[in-house]
Amino acid sequence: MVFVIHIRSGTADNAIPETACLNGTVPMFDTTFQDMIEYRIGKIVAGQVASHAGLRWNCSIELNYA
Repeated sequence: MVFVIHIRSGTADNAIPETACLNGTVPMFDTTFQDMIEYRIGKIVAGQVASHAGLRWNCSIELNYA
């Protein structure tokens, strides 16, 4: 389960933004799946980027434990 809780991109209504940022959370009770989740999120983003010519992407995952 991945919760996308914040999407930030351009401010004009009639233009495609130059950048976009998605922030979210992945609730995890067991850290054994951490590497797999990071890999799968990267694959999903890479697949979406590959379907649009000229896009670049950067994915960073911060691990925060409460």
